[in-house]
Amino acid sequence: MATADTMAQAASAAAAASQRRIAGLRTAVVLGLCMLPFALFWPGSAALVSFWNDTDAKTYTHGWLVAGLAVWLLLRNHARFAAPIASHLAVAPALLVLGAAWLVAYKAGIQIVFISLLPVMSLLAVLACFGWRSARAALPAVAYLFFAIPVWGAINPLLQWSSVFAVRFVLRVIGIPVHFDGALVHIPAGTFEIADACSGLHYFIVALAIGALYGELHRDRIRTRVLLVALAAAFAVLANWIRIVIIVIAGHTTDMQHPLVSDEHYTFGWYVFAAAMVLFFLVARRLPVESAGAQRQAADFDLGANVIPVRALFATVAVLSLAPAWNLASRALIPEHAGESALPRVNGWSGPHEQEAAGDWAPVFVGADLERRAAYRHEGRQVELYSAVYFEQRQGKELIGYGNSLLGPGWTIHDRRTGPRPPWTELEATDARGDRWLIAYAYRIGDAWYAGGRWFQLRYGIEALLGMPESAVLIARIACESECAAMRLVLNDFFSAAWPPD
Repeated sequence: MATADTMAQAASAAAAASQRRIAGLRTAVVLGLCMLPFALFWPGSAALVSFWNDTDAKTYTHGWLVAGLAVWLLLRNHARFAAPIASHLAVAPALLVLGAAWLVAYKAGIQIVFISLLPVMSLLAVLACFGWRSARAALPAVAYLFFAIPVWGAINPLLQWSSVFAVRFVLRVIGIPVHFDGALVHIPAGTFEIADACSGLHYFIVALAIGALYGELHRDRIRTRVLLVALAAAFAVLANWIRIVIIVIAGHTTDMQHPLVSDEHYTFGWYVFAAAMVLFFLVARRLPVESAGAQRQAADFDLGANVIPVRALFATVAVLSLAPAWNLASRALIPEHAGESALPRVNGWSGPHEQEAAGDWAPVFVGADLERRAAYRHEGRQVELYSAVYFEQRQGKELIGYGNSLLGPGWTIHDRRTGPRPPWTELEATDARGDRWLIAYAYRIGDAWYAGGRWFQLRYGIEALLGMPESAVLIARIACESECAAMRLVLNDFFSAAWPPD
């Protein structure tokens, strides 16, 4: 009898050791699969890290902590990765589509999209290799990363204006003489602005992460987790309102001399937030416990020989690698003589006469591979042309992107309309000296011309999947002299000669 018990105990210990070995090996592979898209699609990771390291905006400086917690959450679920494997390579086409979507977004410079796709690809990679059970076990960790991904800016206006209305109500209730002009708060001692940075977005995101983590640690049901996240968010919003009210009161009572007014008050906000989170934990502890259930029993674990699905693993890695490989290969498709036709020859006009940069007109196109400017003359009239050419576009090197300017500093636009003919757009603007100019511009992808707009960069990204089309902007200007109407006719003649209608 003792011998049978001993043998049973030995068998149980061997099974437990095998289970731990399987769980450990699979957890390591799952972690590697989750990190693989961040390595292969490294420009997205680099962009994400730049948000985490941005100590000026500060909104996502918690990103490193969230990433560490995500890894810990994955390791915490290690026992669940010993479940039987059911590789699901049917999702391989979805991985291919996501890889192509990443390339389009990257070429188009749509940063939020190509960053957000990374954790989605991580989860699909786990699903393809190990199946639904392992994907469900990895889901909390992968989803947690979204608290460190810059997708939350869309709710910033809502947080900002809810703060404006709440602070206005509180200040009037407590009797402080106040006048609101939009986001400006006027009190007798001075003026505050509830700016974008005062919306409390950072506190809000961190509160969501805390609420989600609390629910995961206690294995709560979905309903309880939603309640916890909503409760944490409410406390964060209230904390930000209280922070703003206290700062305004401090300015009112000290004639704007209090350190909260004269110095930075960002740190003070975290103290208020910490107090709010203490209250959150006190309330959360009193919520009814609704656990999602215990861990699966030992019989549910896979003690077979197929510890790692090698074929599925190699297939998943190969599919993930296709888009980055194509991205590298496509860069060799840039034509050798790209940009040579940046400035046209115009029948009936002398030119192009190459010009140096004009001090009163300095268009800005960040990362342009080629910039040229020239003048064309005809019967005493002069049209100046500026061209910026991109042999390749990507994040931080976009034809239509932040930091670019058609006119440069010091200009004021008075009118915008359809130009000499579509897709040209026409502007009436004055320079820093007050001189009035007629401006016309259009964008080009390959041989096709466009007016620009919100879909232009996406169109470029799609075309860049199958090649490396040259893209450019062309801007023309002519001095209005006495009036712009007459110069509009001259500019129309110039465009008709340069680009005859089909």
